[in-house]
Amino acid sequence: MKNILFILLCVFSTSLFSQTSKKTISEKKCGLLTCKNFSETNVETDETSYYVYCSFQNTDYQHIVDIGSFMMFSQSSVDEKIEQLENCVKYMDNKSDSFSYDDFRIYDFSKNMYIYDDDKSTWINKKNVIKLIEWLKLVDMGE
Repeated sequence: MKNILFILLCVFSTSLFSQTSKKTISEKKCGLLTCKNFSETNVETDETSYYVYCSFQNTDYQHIVDIGSFMMFSQSSVDEKIEQLENCVKYMDNKSDSFSYDDFRIYDFSKNMYIYDDDKSTWINKKNVIKLIEWLKLVDMGE
């Protein structure tokens, strides 16, 4: 009797959790930044959602893992991020101005773009920012 109750409990408990299938559509490494475009499909309802996840190791630490990140869940958020990055590129060669746009910052003492996530940070050069923009323009958000 206990075995039957245990089996029934297992069968009903597994149906309470929706199962998803996650697939990496594409990924791009841009300097110290790694970005991936994912699709996630609910197996039961066949609904698919798309997102972009970009992550980096906090440059303040070398011997512990301290990951910073930012995400995009829609085509409009990807388009907004592209616009922000394109605005940053304009200031990367000018060493007399500083510029910031949300989590992206250009300082007058460097030709690199710094990326922040709370107290975590990294940097990428202009070549990698342009590679990131080009990749984001090709991202599939299912729209």
